[in-house]
Amino acid sequence: MSYTAASAQIDNTSDSADEDDLPYYLAGPCPPWCDRAHEDTVDDAERLHMSTGLMWEVMLVTEDPVKSDSEPHTLSDYFPPELAVYMDQHVREVSPRIAIDGLPAGRTQLHLLPAEARTVGEALIHLAEVAEGRRTFVDSRGGQKTSDNCVKG
Repeated sequence: MSYTAASAQIDNTSDSADEDDLPYYLAGPCPPWCDRAHEDTVDDAERLHMSTGLMWEVMLVTEDPVKSDSEPHTLSDYFPPELAVYMDQHVREVSPRIAIDGLPAGRTQLHLLPAEARTVGEALIHLAEVAEGRRTFVDSRGGQKTSDNCVKG
């Protein structure tokens, strides 16, 4: 069974279900910014509202490079670490949280260039305004979203 929030309908090929049914753990429809597929599973990771369109990735060019797992290493195996700024909300939480993820291993402090700091700041403000309902959901790639874009599969 899968849920499509855009039409609030059930696509159920195995048994009959009321069109207003949601996956058993959802108390109501998803927030308008959620583009995650929610299934009737016991996996707790499924129960997280998230939007890939509301994720900013900021390349940290002044941090020590990260190396890929390939062996032997070549120059192209080294790349700058990326900081991810995004919003998520567990289905039982009352409001979304804004996360900053990807701190380089063992680091508790970042050094950002002005352009990097500006991008992180814009991402934080944008996400806070979406979370508060003060801004229309425009994803980090510039696409306009509305509440009927939340599709569950």
